[in-house]
Amino acid sequence: LDYRDEWDLSNAHWENKQPGRIALAVQRRMQNAALAAADLVLSTTPGTAAELARRGGEAGLNVRSESIFNGYDPDDFPPLAAQPPEDFGNGTDRYRLTFAGTLWALNTIGPFAEGIARLPRETCERLELVCVGRRLDEEEQHLDRIAATGVAVVRLGFVPHSRAIELMRRSDGLLQQTVAAPGTERVVSAKTFEYLAAGRPTLLVAYDGDQARVVRRGQGNRTVSPSDPAAIAEAVAAMIEAPAATTADPPPEFHRRELARQLSEKLTSLLSPAATEAELEPSPATHGRSPVAAATPHREA
Repeated sequence: LDYRDEWDLSNAHWENKQPGRIALAVQRRMQNAALAAADLVLSTTPGTAAELARRGGEAGLNVRSESIFNGYDPDDFPPLAAQPPEDFGNGTDRYRLTFAGTLWALNTIGPFAEGIARLPRETCERLELVCVGRRLDEEEQHLDRIAATGVAVVRLGFVPHSRAIELMRRSDGLLQQTVAAPGTERVVSAKTFEYLAAGRPTLLVAYDGDQARVVRRGQGNRTVSPSDPAAIAEAVAAMIEAPAATTADPPPEFHRRELARQLSEKLTSLLSPAATEAELEPSPATHGRSPVAAATPHREA
């Protein structure tokens, strides 16, 4: 059973849903049934793995819960061709800080806006904030507040993945944030690993947790609390005053091939060494492959 996101956490914060006791009760029963049926529960962070084990324990289940981080594909990061900085209409001498992803309830830019409001206008006028991706109306209002301080705000919508990667790699710095809500300390967005592979200094506005620990592996990265606007302002000012001149090599531990190796080991561990040929005998429903063999990766993978 592979959790890409936590069922309970997503259900508590997604904007397009109708919450209610009946719906929550039905989903709790559904999730318990899924956990009970699983020989192995996989998730994307250690914190989520621990939470799912605890969640199964509440239902009287002994859940084997483990995690494999998301990662990056090296093919997405070919050598960058030398070219002049792209001008979004604000000149090219400002410090360019880029956010790539969706701005919504669990990923609000509000705390960052509070921090920017504490900076002197002359500092704000040295900053360009590029936002790439979908944004809710509330987040557009936060961007309006940031723009009012003198920061040049560039609002891009969805772009091809290769374009998003290029925008990240050609920025002076990168921005990430996570809202202060129970459970978000266990979330590590998939974009985190592409940020690390991009090799640009990252500012993470989030409480301490799995994501902060991953981000700190990158050289020159900073993490600050969303409830400390003064610290956010100080971190932004420091990035503007002393921009990093070099980039870091992508971390090999988050290479997709390494993560595929880990997945292969975990799937293989589900095969019982005591399995007999009779137990692995193909049935018509599997079209010539046993259910276990069908879930086992090729050795060369």
